[in-house]
Amino acid sequence: MGRLATPPDEITLVYRPVGQSHVFTAAEPEMSGFHISSPYLEVAFGLASIGLGGYVSKLYGIEAEYEIQCSFKEFEDHLKGKSTLANFVIAKMAQHERVTTKVHA
Repeated sequence: MGRLATPPDEITLVYRPVGQSHVFTAAEPEMSGFHISSPYLEVAFGLASIGLGGYVSKLYGIEAEYEIQCSFKEFEDHLKGKSTLANFVIAKMAQHERVTTKVHA
């Protein structure tokens, strides 16, 4: 018998520089394993929502699309000490309705 699973509407992505890479990692336990990086901050930022959508799509068997809730400029300003953002960004599901799918245990 399967169970109903609903992908998260909101996912926190923690940012950290690692060597020459810029890494975004999902903070939620159910998203464990999601990391995306690039040697270029803007590329890593842009790929974070795209990669997260693909990751959620694979985990839940649905089409998912996420949007980062701040602009790259806002995040970049934060890293330069010009804003009050923390070292994480919030990604919200782009769909307005919640999608439920059956997952087989």
